[in-house]
Amino acid sequence: IKDEPITIGNDVWIGANVVICMGVTIGDGVTIGSGAVVTKDIPEYSVAAGVPAKVIKTISFIIEISFAL
Repeated sequence: IKDEPITIGNDVWIGANVVICMGVTIGDGVTIGSGAVVTKDIPEYSVAAGVPAKVIKTISFIIEISFAL
């Protein structure tokens, strides 16, 4: 059994009845589906679900910057 703390990033959505094991880090912008059991770290901007939780989608951002001249 790990004695490390659980770390949860910013803008995280955690569904109902989710179990998060000790020592797990959940990155920023993560969504975890209801009833999932999180046993491993979840990277930023991912969607995870299942028992055990697996990353089912990673969201990538394309930032467009335009300047008015």
